[in-house]
Amino acid sequence: MSEFRTRLDPWIIVLAGLIAVWWVFAGSDKTPASSIDMLARSTDPKLWIEALESGDRTIRDYARQNILKSLTPDALGPVAMEECKSSDASGQLAGLWVLGRVSVAGRGQLAATFLQNDNPSVLAAALRVLAEDPMPSVRDRILAFVDDPEVEVKAASLSALAALHDPNDLPLLISNLSETSASVREAARNGILNIAPYAPQTVAALITAAYGSDRSAGREALQLLGDVGDPAALDALFAFVERGPVGMTGEAADAIGKIGGKRATDRALELYLNGQGQARNQAARILGAVGVVEARDYLWAVVRDDSNEFWLRYWSMDALATCGDASLVPEVVDFLEKDEPDPRLIRVGIEALGGMDGDQVIDLYDRIVAGDIDFGLNESGGHAALVSVITGLGKMNTDASRERLRSLASSTVPDNFEIVRAIAISLGKVGTPQDIEILRNLERDRFILDRDISAAIAEIEKRYPSETDDPH
Repeated sequence: MSEFRTRLDPWIIVLAGLIAVWWVFAGSDKTPASSIDMLARSTDPKLWIEALESGDRTIRDYARQNILKSLTPDALGPVAMEECKSSDASGQLAGLWVLGRVSVAGRGQLAATFLQNDNPSVLAAALRVLAEDPMPSVRDRILAFVDDPEVEVKAASLSALAALHDPNDLPLLISNLSETSASVREAARNGILNIAPYAPQTVAALITAAYGSDRSAGREALQLLGDVGDPAALDALFAFVERGPVGMTGEAADAIGKIGGKRATDRALELYLNGQGQARNQAARILGAVGVVEARDYLWAVVRDDSNEFWLRYWSMDALATCGDASLVPEVVDFLEKDEPDPRLIRVGIEALGGMDGDQVIDLYDRIVAGDIDFGLNESGGHAALVSVITGLGKMNTDASRERLRSLASSTVPDNFEIVRAIAISLGKVGTPQDIEILRNLERDRFILDRDISAAIAEIEKRYPSETDDPH
């Protein structure tokens, strides 16, 4: 009898575990809240990984946001490896999702076994694991997917290829900057940044792409020059600012702002003071991106002089968000109330105040939201002042500004496309993972703003990758 029980006990344990998983995630009387409560008290990696397969999005979201906080890689890794051997795609996806985030011996080899899988999602998940645990031995097999018709497979293959750090793959990645799929372009961008430290030719190759016939790819290349951050690109970028094609000089200015450094700021200030036309406008953008406090008085003087060209005044005011400070707030407010008739300059002024970040700014914003003051912007019945406040809250980037954005998102403000879009963009800039559901509710309850809301969610996910990725 004891020998029979010894043989039976392991099967009882397995069966009990399976029943527990069913009870937590499929029991008819279980709510997402009760399932999450049970999950929060569990240290069973099998239970957590099963939660990633739940058909309830609330449970999946909780699991993906907390699994790496609740369990160690040593506990998760072996169970994830075993889950990958599941016969169904949902189990394989959950296992591969975990393996893409925890380092465990053999995960790359296991992922490579899925490169012949006929499920695009599983294949893409395996390629993403190979992007984290590169295997040069399967390079040719990865290359076979760079032209795959399935977008998620193509994007994942570019990521896996770039992880091998082979400079010879740089032209292939740059060529994908012109792809119509945003996820493929994003994979190409990230791949280029991954290879850049191993490819000294990166800056020269991107400059060539910037001057190419494809304007879309050229803009991507200019942005990447800023992300790579190599000061060797500054001469070419300033040349673009001064003589580049109309419509692309802004990307060159933004790239210079990202690279920064004394050489960039000195040249930008010289161009601002002595340049002409569009180049001077872009110099103001650079000063604002870098936050050159020495430029504050020059910028403010240009703004106040209404004999200056409008867009120069506009970009100068915008730059004060980073070049200005709290001591300038009373002057700016007084100027907006009494001296400036152009509503466009008033709006960018309200927005710039958010970057100056004094207590008096948040008080002013509260007054605008309450309708006590509008700087004459709402005379036609619009919501221009409110939209500018929302944009300014995105520049402020404080707990107080986030709370106000969340309140505005859930309040009964009129359903206005511009308001909802501004909330989405600002939450994308300063939000945390808890704001993703707020963004989804904006889309579901008010307007379909797929591009703006998806971009905002992507920004948050990029800042908090381990808390926001979903295996489904």
